[in-house]
Amino acid sequence: MKTQFGGMAGVVLLQILDEEVKILVRDSNHKNHSRCHYWVRMCGRMVVGKSAKHAGTFPLEVVLGSTVKVTGNPEQPSSERVQFPVAYGTPPKNDLNYQQISMEIEKILKRGKLLSRGLAIELLQRMMGGPSLLGSAAEDVADGKFLDALVVLMFGVEASRNQATLATSVFLLDLIRAGCTYGRNGTKRFTFANAFHSDYFWDDGLPTGGKYRGGWYGGKFPMAVHGTGQGNMGRRYEIVRNANPEDQEALHSLTQRHAVPQRELALLIHWLEASGAAPTEKSVRELIRLRLNQAFVDGVLPLALVGNPRPDTGVHPSLDAIVLADRVHVLYVPFVKAVHYHRSSECKTVPGKFRASPALLALEGKGIKFASEEHKAMLSCPLDEAKARHLNPCPWCCEPTRK
Repeated sequence: MKTQFGGMAGVVLLQILDEEVKILVRDSNHKNHSRCHYWVRMCGRMVVGKSAKHAGTFPLEVVLGSTVKVTGNPEQPSSERVQFPVAYGTPPKNDLNYQQISMEIEKILKRGKLLSRGLAIELLQRMMGGPSLLGSAAEDVADGKFLDALVVLMFGVEASRNQATLATSVFLLDLIRAGCTYGRNGTKRFTFANAFHSDYFWDDGLPTGGKYRGGWYGGKFPMAVHGTGQGNMGRRYEIVRNANPEDQEALHSLTQRHAVPQRELALLIHWLEASGAAPTEKSVRELIRLRLNQAFVDGVLPLALVGNPRPDTGVHPSLDAIVLADRVHVLYVPFVKAVHYHRSSECKTVPGKFRASPALLALEGKGIKFASEEHKAMLSCPLDEAKARHLNPCPWCCEPTRK
């Protein structure tokens, strides 16, 4: 996980990001009716609920290449839903979750008209009103309608919930478009395969449907997260605004609770490194401002990123075997029906609530839930005992090739 950029603290980077997005939205030119500027003018207006200061009128329609409907109940906060042109479930629902969105993207890529890089360009162009890479065939038209809905979700609805998403959506698509690599060995590549969903679950120990099962871990897109708890977005902006030591510790330690700003930060640092930014406030601010203006004011697609994020700047957990009294030990989350055993308490699928102190958790109010009333740390046992308890190896930290 990347937490700083050349000595610049993560919270400082997020402050700069928030300030630049705020300037973009504050200085919005309402006489600019271009497609790209539409998202700036609508930022904050595609949300519903009594607490929404700039709530729009629901339902509303967004006309891109096709018409996308956004619905919501004005009496229920965060009830806004994008109506995709495909449906899942029984009864069928058009307001897709991120797993279903990821499945539809996989279908589009399998058709072969667009690769991941081309799809990233297509989404940016549809957001800005630029030329499409798709044709007039029926499948292309259907794919275009789906991508229009995804644009509305990313740059409209999610950006209204969290302004920083205007920027992080662009950063993610830039990294995918350039085929940038990342990871401790610099061999993993930004693609749509894990942009909105992954095969991992939070090992959080909360009951779901009567069974203990972790929530989805989510994807690289910062808003594609699950189980962050009540009031997480308010806390995100409070932490960045105040920047006191306790809140900064919470930001870095409580991995599930603050998954949104952690992924925003990681994405921003990856993008800055690939952009060739210098680790100074001036350079970071200028690059972010330039990219935001290109995307939302001028509506131009710049040259693709030419660099890659550095593989040596992230913080990675040690996955060496834990040996106690000549026996290999593993860790597991403290609830009755634990599913996995782990090689490290720093495994990214283990929520930080099992590592943080009660005092740090108290900062979050009612935002963090536990399987029981009291805070518990992870437990340790010999590997053979874990197997005897029918615990399965964690698909992330126990993956054989992960070093």
